[in-house]
Amino acid sequence: MAPPTKRQTERQPAAKGTPEAQHGVTLVSYVENEAPYLLEWIAWHVLLGADRFVLVSHGGRDGSDAMLARLAELGPLETVALEAGEVGTFPFADALDKAFEHPTVQASRWVLPLAIDEFLDISAGQGTFADLISATAGERAGGGAGAADAIAIPWRMMGSNGARDFDPGPVTARCTRGSQIHPPEARNLHGYRTLFRPSAFARLSPRRPLSAADLAPAKARKGAAKAAKHPRWLNASGQDITAQMDERAKRPAAPLVFSALGYAHATIRRYALKSRTEFLFRQLHDSPSSEGPDAPKGWDAWTQRDINSRPFPPLGPGVLNAAIAELASDAKLAALQRAAEAEVPRKVLALANAEPAAARFLDSADTRAAAPDIPAARLLCIATHPRAASLWMRRTFREAARAHNAPFVEIEHPNLMRDIPNTGPAIVVNWQSRFPRAIFAHAEARILHIVRDPRDMLLSAVHYHRRASAKDEPDLHLPRPDLDGFTYAAFLAALPDEATRLRFEMDHRHGETAEDMLAWALGRSNTIELRYEDLVSEPDCATMRGALERCAISGLDTETILASFWKHALFGGLADPKRADGRIRRHVTHAQPGRWRVALPRDVAVEYEARFGRLLRVLGYAEDASWVEECPETTPMAAPSPVTLP
Repeated sequence: MAPPTKRQTERQPAAKGTPEAQHGVTLVSYVENEAPYLLEWIAWHVLLGADRFVLVSHGGRDGSDAMLARLAELGPLETVALEAGEVGTFPFADALDKAFEHPTVQASRWVLPLAIDEFLDISAGQGTFADLISATAGERAGGGAGAADAIAIPWRMMGSNGARDFDPGPVTARCTRGSQIHPPEARNLHGYRTLFRPSAFARLSPRRPLSAADLAPAKARKGAAKAAKHPRWLNASGQDITAQMDERAKRPAAPLVFSALGYAHATIRRYALKSRTEFLFRQLHDSPSSEGPDAPKGWDAWTQRDINSRPFPPLGPGVLNAAIAELASDAKLAALQRAAEAEVPRKVLALANAEPAAARFLDSADTRAAAPDIPAARLLCIATHPRAASLWMRRTFREAARAHNAPFVEIEHPNLMRDIPNTGPAIVVNWQSRFPRAIFAHAEARILHIVRDPRDMLLSAVHYHRRASAKDEPDLHLPRPDLDGFTYAAFLAALPDEATRLRFEMDHRHGETAEDMLAWALGRSNTIELRYEDLVSEPDCATMRGALERCAISGLDTETILASFWKHALFGGLADPKRADGRIRRHVTHAQPGRWRVALPRDVAVEYEARFGRLLRVLGYAEDASWVEECPETTPMAAPSPVTLP
């Protein structure tokens, strides 16, 4: 492969009013659960000179529809919705079929169907659509004699680079190894897409548009061919392949002679895998392949396509990053992007906790690098937040440390890293999830991070902060100048009603906790994300067992830790309220998840959504603001019982 040119590293967008911008190129695609990648895909193809996009969607569950709606408000993008009855076994084809009738597509000079994981890579000229069309004789005298009606552009499958975890950076910058094109290195790698003139074809399909002659019955095909304009096909090297494509039209099941697909002037980089986490996310949503029902599924798709045999430079890293940033300068779009990015590791980590096969798949990444010099895990690190099982975890793991004669290290400051032994197992904790960076970078550390529905955390905090003793929470009982000399607990208790107390808590301690939860980076390879709601509802301790087994801490026995975990659980050793000591009674109000539905007044919920709605989205506890309507208009403020069991 030739060394990268300046064109490959710093492509410039076509200026409006120049010949490049006048070619009228429209991109068509089907979007379902592709929200994290939309901005990069659109930004890149705008840089190449595309000036219109028609994207068809069908109820994406990851916020993609909201992103499409906002993009349609901001730029040259139009959306089409597939109705339920219009979706078959191959939604990508159904979407393209519908999009072909769209006025924008019909009015375009050129149309290119691409999946959202496909990026056009043009090596002709300065790398624009105009350069590709010119280099392949696609534009002659405005489409006169010798001009092409269609240009077939082959795929290049891009591998994972051995990546396990999701990285929210541009896909085109982090996946820089892939396959050769000819001969293909594995089955199902010989795909292509077609840049074509809609005026010369009667129907759009994923790989090749169909002419009137193609659609005619076999017996009438000769007559139809005479009556219809006969499309002229070129490959991406500018070679005429009309005869081969006509033969394929007669026998659709016949494979295309691969040598017909030149790639001198352009290829399509297909980022179907990205990382193991993103591959599982796609499997989780059962996102349809853009290749049809016969495409490889499940683990076969990974095995066949994770090809990293050749290096390739990133696509325009400088200008592409700037173009993405320009799109993301819109506050609403940026918020949707962050929420979409947070969704990927959250859902996949939940899947890995529940499905051993998924966990094994994730943990088998970089097996070539998993040499004996990588130390085994020996530090079990527990990160939680106030009102998110912190007392439960404190008692569980302190007791587990004693049972193993292992250090129990509470790290509130980086200097306390010195208390971690250099050898042997240890349990390391932080109850605000504020570990120093050295913990996250420690090769021998495995981290369990526990969160809870923030709305329930707010209700729990108001109850506890009014009742906690000075022994339990000394800071709550110190006079504070900002509260006119009152202690936090006394000031909270003196407020006139529950709604006022909730607002006060939101302004103070709960607001600080929310910031900590937002600051936590999801998707770290040495971290398992856990939810309080799962832990508290499983008498068999399945989620915690799975997490401890995945951590595999050398020198710590899973069964011993689980015994302590069960002993201090409300469904276990504390199922009999008589066994709960005074602190448990002061600390625990309602273990049942979702108490906000009956105890959070709607007017307070409106304010909560405005301030902390993003946190709910990032953690996956609410998809939008509609949860507010589930809250009661007025809330009975009777004092809760000391302990309410699930």
